[in-house]
Amino acid sequence: MKAMKQILVAASLVVISATAPVVEAQQGAEKAATEANTVKADLPKIDESLHGTEYVNRTGKFSLTLPPEWIINADLRHRPVTLAGLSSSDKTRFAIVEQREYPGSLASYKELSIAAVRITLSNFEERSQSSVTIDGKRAILAHYRGNIPVPPNTSVEFVTAFISRSDNNFIKVTAWCAESLFHDMQPEFEKLVTSYHSSPRLAVAGDR
Repeated sequence: MKAMKQILVAASLVVISATAPVVEAQQGAEKAATEANTVKADLPKIDESLHGTEYVNRTGKFSLTLPPEWIINADLRHRPVTLAGLSSSDKTRFAIVEQREYPGSLASYKELSIAAVRITLSNFEERSQSSVTIDGKRAILAHYRGNIPVPPNTSVEFVTAFISRSDNNFIKVTAWCAESLFHDMQPEFEKLVTSYHSSPRLAVAGDR
């Protein structure tokens, strides 16, 4: 189990590396990986809380519904655009939320984001995508997989919701885990990424 956790933590860093600004997607994974290791002291402070399965992010003004026993995982925040890092308590299942300004369409934002992942993961395969509505906004739900470039090249599966929050402002909610765990997690992951809501209620007593 320890080895699996180490592999999946490595996978999480690869995913974070692949979430470089979409305008840099064509500049390669090396620069993305460098930027993913930006000193955390430079990251903005996030006002967030978790009570049961209800995650509230006051900085980004949104909420999510998480699976039971999930936690706020600050280790997943490596870039200023990453507003939330979340994981299962055993750190084998992960999710991040990003917000980015991008001067293009939702479809092109999704394609350039996927291109960044494609050059970072081997044996990449985009399995499906569909147009959905999340938080009353246009969104794309995409499902894809790939192998992390860390021995033993574990296969990881992802589900991402690309949400057009407003003109030139996009939200990306990504959840992932090892392919061997994904089948059981897929319904909960899809519920998580589509639960994005831009007007969270106020914090309640007992937030942690």
